[in-house]
Order: sequence, then structure tokens, then C-alpha cells
Amino acid sequence: MEENGRIVLIASKAGAERHPAWYHNLVAHPEVGFTGHDGRHGRFLAREADGDERDALWALANDLYAGYEDYQRRTGGRRIPVIVLEPDGA
Repeated sequence: MEENGRIVLIASKAGAERHPAWYHNLVAHPEVGFTGHDGRHGRFLAREADGDERDALWALANDLYAGYEDYQRRTGGRRIPVIVLEPDGA
């Protein structure tokens, strides 16, 4: 989803017990190119949201897709990461 010019990704992996591979790639290499389904593209810097920001973005994501709460229940205790892609101004 897009929120205030940022791209927000949910690393749900449909509720699997492990994070998706792309999550680990973004952690290791946070400078990324991204092309959305709407054709938006560019360079971004990835980071994991936490605290109040994560909670607010998680709520927005759940408003768009109620299945994320089901995924969270299936994880075996893994907290699903919320990833923010900030436009890279460089």
C-alpha cells in the first residue's frame, strides 16, 4: 500500500513461521528499486517500522485486507514485519 508517498510492505508470507526471503534481502540490502502494480517505480530505502508507527501501519494494512490478522495468528509467535520504502532522494 502507499501511505504519504511511502510504499508499505507486509512480510506476512501467509502466516508462515519464518519471514519471507525478500524480507531478509531488504534487511541486508535496504537500497532498492521498486515497481508497483500501478506502474510507480523508483529508488527507495527500506526500513522496518516499529512502535507506534508499526501499529498504525499494521492497522491501515488490516483495513485493506482483513486476512493479515489471520496470518498473524498462524505464525507460531513470529511478529509479521511491516516494511517502509522511503523514496531515495539521492
